[in-house]
Amino acid sequence: MAECDTPIVVHLALGGNQGDVLAAFRRALVELAARGVAVTAVSPAYRSAALVARRGDTPGPDYWNIACAAETRLSPVDLLALVHDLEREAGRERRERWGDRPLDIDILRYGDQVLSTPELTVPHPAVGARPFVLQPLADLDPEVPFPPAGRTVGAMLEALADPWAGIEYVMFNWR
Repeated sequence: MAECDTPIVVHLALGGNQGDVLAAFRRALVELAARGVAVTAVSPAYRSAALVARRGDTPGPDYWNIACAAETRLSPVDLLALVHDLEREAGRERRERWGDRPLDIDILRYGDQVLSTPELTVPHPAVGARPFVLQPLADLDPEVPFPPAGRTVGAMLEALADPWAGIEYVMFNWR
């Protein structure tokens, strides 16, 4: 694995809707720390309606979503490999977009870097349109800027027509 000279601040989104998702989050946070990603802050857990890939599809069970801030020396590609390993270890099988899963981990932000490859795009291209991602991020720090424009989490949240769309419940003491 390639390492950076200095730690990079990253923001991750964790989600899931199969099995004991909050337990999967707890395990993933422990494993991140054990594998070179020092988690520095974790949001409350949000429950939201599942997305569907195509209009007319029946949504699956509600999702739980959290965000975390962390520091790592792992490269973006190595961090992606790590989060994919954690998803597989939790039982995720990649079969369909937005399908049911016990654990999904997205790299939302990797420092100030902008990266677009077939495997990874950072910052995450959909972060500004998803209340279930922005609300947990805002709990961590609404002033976090997202490159390249530097729009803050709080500004992206305020720009949404309904910043609570789809969010059904917030659990503050889930850890």
